[in-house]
Amino acid sequence: MRNAPPRKDGPAALVYVHGVVRAAAAPRLGRTPGMPGATGGPRMVPVAAGYWMVVSDVPDTLYGDEPLRRQIEDLVWRERCAAVHRDALGRAMRGGPVVPLRLFTIFTSEAGAVSHVQATLPTLTARLDHLEGRVEYGVQLSHAPLMPLAGRQGRETAPRAQVLALIGPRAVDVRERPRPAGPGRVWLDLAVLVPAIEGPAFVRAVRTADRDLRAGGHELALTGPWPPFSFATTET
Repeated sequence: MRNAPPRKDGPAALVYVHGVVRAAAAPRLGRTPGMPGATGGPRMVPVAAGYWMVVSDVPDTLYGDEPLRRQIEDLVWRERCAAVHRDALGRAMRGGPVVPLRLFTIFTSEAGAVSHVQATLPTLTARLDHLEGRVEYGVQLSHAPLMPLAGRQGRETAPRAQVLALIGPRAVDVRERPRPAGPGRVWLDLAVLVPAIEGPAFVRAVRTADRDLRAGGHELALTGPWPPFSFATTET
C-alpha cells in the first residue's frame, strides 16, 4: 500500500501523530473520520521497515501552540479529538500492535515527526513487544444505581477482593485508575491488559461476576476492547 501524500489544510498544516504500529504493510484505515477542522482523515506514514505512524494533517489555526491552548478548554471539542484518536488507532490495531501516543502530539512537519519517532524506536519496540496480541478492557466496580449509598461505605473489601481475584489470573497487566474525588458509587476502576485471543472468555467471566455481585447491591461495568492506551507509557 502506497503512503498517501500529505494534505494541506489552509495556509499551513501541522502533523498530528496518533501512534505507531508495527506491521509488514501499512494497515488499511478505511473511511475514518477526520480531526476537527481537518479536511481529511488519518493516514499511514512509513517510519522504518515494518513500522508506521498513524497521522493526521491538521491546521495550525486550531492546533498551533496558542490556538490549541484555547481549544483544549472546550471539553466537547477535546472529546471529539479523542474520539478520532481512538478510532484511528483501533483501526490501525487490526494490522499489528500499536503504541498510542499522547493526545495532541503534534509536529511542524512530517519529516520532523518521522525523525523523532525513528530516534525512539528502541523504546517503542520494547512497548510493542509487550503489547503485541493484547487489548485493553476497562472494569469498574460500583454500587448498583438504585441501591442507597447509606450504610454501604466501608463495605467494599469483599467485592473488591472478588474482582481482583477474578481478573488476576486472566490479565497480563492491571492498572488501577484514580477514583473520582469525594463520596460516590465507584469503588474500583481498572485498566486490564488481556491477550486478544482470550478476550471473549474474559468478557464472559466479567459478565458472570456482574450477575453475582448484583445480588449484593454492586455492579461490574465492562468496556472495550480498546487499543492499550493505559499500558503504552512513553514520552514520545
